Amino acid sequence: MQSQDNRILVRRFDLGDSRHTVATMRDITEYEAEAARLGREYRRRGHVAKWTFADIRGESEGIRRAKRIAERLAKTDLSILIYGESGTGKELFASAIHAASGRANGPFLAVDLGALSDDLIESELFGYEEGAFTGAKKGGKAGLFELADGGTIFLDEIANITPKVQQRLLRVLQEKEIMRVGSAEIKRVDVRVIAATNEDLYALASRGQFREDLYFRLKMGFLRIPPLRERRSDIPSLIEYFLRTDSQEEVEIDPELLTVLAERPWHGNVRELRNTITYLLAVRDGPRIGLEELPDSGYFEASSAPADRELSIEGQESRGAGAADPFDSLDRSIVAVIHELVSRGRTAGRGAIAEALAQRGFACGAGTVRARLEKLAAMGFVSSSRGRSGARITNQGQIRFGQKKA
Repeated sequence: MQSQDNRILVRRFDLGDSRHTVATMRDITEYEAEAARLGREYRRRGHVAKWTFADIRGESEGIRRAKRIAERLAKTDLSILIYGESGTGKELFASAIHAASGRANGPFLAVDLGALSDDLIESELFGYEEGAFTGAKKGGKAGLFELADGGTIFLDEIANITPKVQQRLLRVLQEKEIMRVGSAEIKRVDVRVIAATNEDLYALASRGQFREDLYFRLKMGFLRIPPLRERRSDIPSLIEYFLRTDSQEEVEIDPELLTVLAERPWHGNVRELRNTITYLLAVRDGPRIGLEELPDSGYFEASSAPADRELSIEGQESRGAGAADPFDSLDRSIVAVIHELVSRGRTAGRGAIAEALAQRGFACGAGTVRARLEKLAAMGFVSSSRGRSGARITNQGQIRFGQKKA
């Protein structure tokens, strides 16, 4: 819109009920000056998108289709649900969508909900007022939705949030409003939400573990990122890109090794492939990497990990031959990971457990870990706390999984 004296910027957004729309009008010169100032502040804080669609590597049909859909969704202002296994690049796609959208000059904030305790998630997302709880900062604190105003917020591991946070998130999506913890004041925010998960949210909603209305609201835009095993033809180009990123372009990959790598299942997807190339570069002797540098199967297969194997053997002995085992390799690996973390003096929280499991080849998120911990806790083998203490193996669990003699 333009007048004889100045140019006016009109911004319009839907309130989500299909009946009401809000429009704001500002002098465009004033807007551009403020946008430049905010842009500098966002960059200083690191609230910017790090990747664009040019950073997404691969020419397979699966990845090209995902990019086509993502590029089209970027032109809209829909909320988006990204589904993909651990290590497929969900944050990469979210960042690229923001960078190609009309919000590119606004902030981009990525939040790993799996790394936050239930108590922290609410205050981090929505902020809090002074005195809202013990330890609250003087003057309160702005939440991430406030900081992301005018931009995009990426919520990874969305299945990890509690019903209370689900309700508050639904209000943000429907009403564009937030309320800090401990406050009665409503604040309006203009934020695009991109959520991601590696779990079946519809199945969780069907079992009453996730709000169905929130699921469908998030899924107004949907994007599935294919796992690496569905795009094996991209592995050579990905390896070439990793070598270039590490300034190791002169390094040659033996064709036989490349064939072996292309045939792997890659449960950890692109992240696992990246870590493997980093390992191979570290142990190589000369400008060429061959089969002799390839680590043994224990590096790749979770079921071959020493701690997991020991637990399995001890468990079989304690049960007796032929007894039905109610625990699969993931259950046993979770117990092994808890043991390793606690032994090193670390807190065995869901995020730390999921990260350690990814290194063992398990593509599961904090939500899956939570469900398994609840199962193990119900059987008395694990004590699981939502606080800072994390999970611990009980005396009964140590006996059951072979870490302690009865």
